[in-house]
Amino acid sequence: INGAGTITLGTSGSGGFLQSGNITNNSTGVLVLSNSSSGDLTVAGAISGSGAVTLQQSTSGNLFVNSANSYSGGTTIQHTGTGIIGISNSAAFGSGTVTIAGAGTNYIRNYLNNLNVTNALVINNGSTLRLATTNSGWKGTYSGLISGGGGITYQFTDTQILNNTNNSFGGGVDIASAT
Repeated sequence: INGAGTITLGTSGSGGFLQSGNITNNSTGVLVLSNSSSGDLTVAGAISGSGAVTLQQSTSGNLFVNSANSYSGGTTIQHTGTGIIGISNSAAFGSGTVTIAGAGTNYIRNYLNNLNVTNALVINNGSTLRLATTNSGWKGTYSGLISGGGGITYQFTDTQILNNTNNSFGGGVDIASAT
């Protein structure tokens, strides 16, 4: 993908979609991966290049990012639905900053044990980042700098580690009862 336009790849309705080919995004625009479906959108191919990616999830369907991605333009997460954004690789968000921009709760779930997400995270004002892993005995680590005005919520029996001593997000951490 080259040029200045925005490319949207996704699904709507009740069906799902599997994107299995690799994508090279060198656009000055944004590659939008969007799920507005009750089905799942699975991005299985690797994304590379200098362009930015936006992950939009707006319904009960899930959006899965499974590959080790190397794109450097950053990731924006706009989660407004009840489904999740699931990752199966520590490099799922490429190498740039991840911005949590969806109003309300933005749900990221690790689908492999011991993932270590090293990206810097910015949680915007009005946004909450909800972290979880798939199984109660699993561990997820976020070692990149976490900043911004939003907060983090955690309510499960798995282990989440925020492993950067310089974290400076303003919304605090809400640890609720395990469900």
